[in-house]
Amino acid sequence: MGPTYMNSSNRAITPGQMVEIDYLPDFKEVAITIWRHRLTLLATMAAITLVGSVFILFKTNTYDAAATIMVKDNNVNLKNFQEINGGLKTDNTSIQTEVKVLMSPTLALKTIEDAKLYETEEFRSSTGDAKGSLAKFMKNVSVSQQASTRVIQISFRSEDPELAAKVANAHVDAYLKSQIDTKTERIEGLRSWFEERVQKLKTDVVNKSKAAGDYRAANNLIVDQDDQELIYKHINDASSKISAAQTLLLDTEAKLSAVEALKDADDPNAIAAIVNSQLIQRLKTEVSESAQEASELRGRFGARHPLVLAANNKLGQAQSSLADETLKIKDTLSSDAIAKRAEIEMLEKHLAALEKEANDMRAKMIVYKGLRLEQQTSQRLLDTFLANFEDIQNQENLARSDASIVSPAVAPSSPSAPGKFALLIGLMFASGCLGLGIIFIKETSRGGISNFEDIRKFGYKPMGILPDIANPIYVASSPQNSGYKEALKRIYMTGLLSAEGQSILVTSALPKEGRTTFTLSMAHYMRSIGHSVLVIDADFMNPTISFSEGNVKAAGFTDYLAGQAEL
Repeated sequence: MGPTYMNSSNRAITPGQMVEIDYLPDFKEVAITIWRHRLTLLATMAAITLVGSVFILFKTNTYDAAATIMVKDNNVNLKNFQEINGGLKTDNTSIQTEVKVLMSPTLALKTIEDAKLYETEEFRSSTGDAKGSLAKFMKNVSVSQQASTRVIQISFRSEDPELAAKVANAHVDAYLKSQIDTKTERIEGLRSWFEERVQKLKTDVVNKSKAAGDYRAANNLIVDQDDQELIYKHINDASSKISAAQTLLLDTEAKLSAVEALKDADDPNAIAAIVNSQLIQRLKTEVSESAQEASELRGRFGARHPLVLAANNKLGQAQSSLADETLKIKDTLSSDAIAKRAEIEMLEKHLAALEKEANDMRAKMIVYKGLRLEQQTSQRLLDTFLANFEDIQNQENLARSDASIVSPAVAPSSPSAPGKFALLIGLMFASGCLGLGIIFIKETSRGGISNFEDIRKFGYKPMGILPDIANPIYVASSPQNSGYKEALKRIYMTGLLSAEGQSILVTSALPKEGRTTFTLSMAHYMRSIGHSVLVIDADFMNPTISFSEGNVKAAGFTDYLAGQAEL
């Protein structure tokens, strides 16, 4: 029968179980390891300290001088021309833009020229000009915004503290001067643009004014407000006269119709009531009296009496006079009606002419007013340009930069880098850390025990060495002979055959050193030569036997110890 396998436990640790694990390193062992490599540590520290000390002792001190400026807004104030004002808007993005400007090579070349930096020993170049010193200058200058403020710090590093302060201040001056030059150029361009624009506007105003005047003269337009209202007054007067004439015409025609209808009426007051004529009234009265007199005489003397005949003659004359006068009134009313019609026709023609004239004038006035409006618009624009041009002339901030110096740079009294003593202390500390790192690398890169000599160093006698092969447990359990099984045989013959005990303990200092592989391989070999073998995995923290053999559900060693499983 084959060997029996029992792992430590296939169950989780039950509550109440105390497992004490020490993950802390053994400082004694660490100290022993460092002492064993003390020569490596001392050699590393000595070599690095020696080389670094030479560099530190001969190192030239450098000094940082810093000037600070504050960015502000000194734009040209043209409220009607904000789109062409330009200038700096002091937000965080614009501050970063100014930082980039301060770090620009163009500004650096101006600073180098102004400070004659290329003539100094430290920054002298092979070419002997500003461009040759540019690279060294850019390496030693630094510009930074102070937090989120509008303050910018300009620092320069040099071996000479006075030169550091001089260059930092020269760089600030070059920046301020470049801003003034840029703004002056912009204002000059703006002034030229204004002058050109004003000249064009003046010409435009003159041309539009001439066009309006020519149109007025060509169309005989009445521009005065009173004259314009006069034609509409004439139209209103003509309309009123037409209305009055039409009323009189209607009255005359009504009277004419009444006279025509009542000329033969018996009522002596009818016509008089219509035409209101005293002559008609008198003649009707006379006819009435003559008829009454003839009637009385006829009744008294008879129809043929001379008095009756005379009265009848008188009545006939009165009636004839009344008929003649009535005809005259009718003719007069007819003439008046004809005259009123003629007057109305004339007034209507005059009104039509006035309205046509008014319509023509209105259409021409619309065109004229459009020309005048264009002229006035150009004039107002010209006035605005002239006013802003005057503002440009009176601007107080034309020659000011958009930044002011908060504090100029002064020559520093102490080097910017740490002192030489501090550098030496730091160098020794760094060299010690490097030496410890080398020791750590050497320890972790060791291959462990790889030959018999490594074992004999510890005072023990080696039993044998197993070759590194693929799937050693399968090879050990195979019935075929192999070099791996021969190695197992030598170990068995050397250390286990003459042993008095029945139990073999296999352990190791570190994981993954092969104790499980060796245990299972030796168990298979001993079984192949007739031994009955019980393999116990006593690693309670990380059991591997059951997993190695594929028997995951088997009872564990702790189950047996607790009496919950049979052997």
